Amino acid sequence: MKQLLDLSWVYRAWQAPFVAQKLVRLRRRHPGLPFRRVLDVGCGPGINAPAFAHTDYLGVDLDAGYIADARKRFGDHFMVGDAADLKLSADRKFDCIFVNSLLHHLTDEQVARLLTSVRALLAPGGTLFVVDLYVPAAGLPRRLALADRGQFPRALPHLRSLITHAFCLDAEELFRLRIGPLTLWTMVYYEARICG
Repeated sequence: MKQLLDLSWVYRAWQAPFVAQKLVRLRRRHPGLPFRRVLDVGCGPGINAPAFAHTDYLGVDLDAGYIADARKRFGDHFMVGDAADLKLSADRKFDCIFVNSLLHHLTDEQVARLLTSVRALLAPGGTLFVVDLYVPAAGLPRRLALADRGQFPRALPHLRSLITHAFCLDAEELFRLRIGPLTLWTMVYYEARICG
């Protein structure tokens, strides 16, 4: 299954039931998504791009196949790049930096580098938004988190500590990704800003 998910159309089909669920908190807390410039880090094949179509949007992903698919479907708003080492102009600032379901694919060191990198790209007053899975104590969500193709799923306190090492939290909401009544993954939504 992990190799199949490297195919863009398979990944999009796999994520289709969950895209809206992952955006619920962002949409509720920021009706209309009133952002001007959005950086979508780890954008995959552009699954979040339609939500930000009204903005100056840039999606970045390491997978060139995903980026090629995103460009075919949504235009030239995407680039191949390493989330832990973003190569963007220092004068390019974003009021919304969105990191969706990426951190469990990165080592602690890579997460720290990513957060340092995006700090430099956040406009004054801008917000970092993170959605990711965490490993609960037991049950199917734990087994699925540990079986994910992301090799670095974390317990919630560990994930929180990585973010608060670089940012100040404004919001943390736990939620579940479901199909019908069945909970598949436990997730967390963060809003964070540069401290001070």
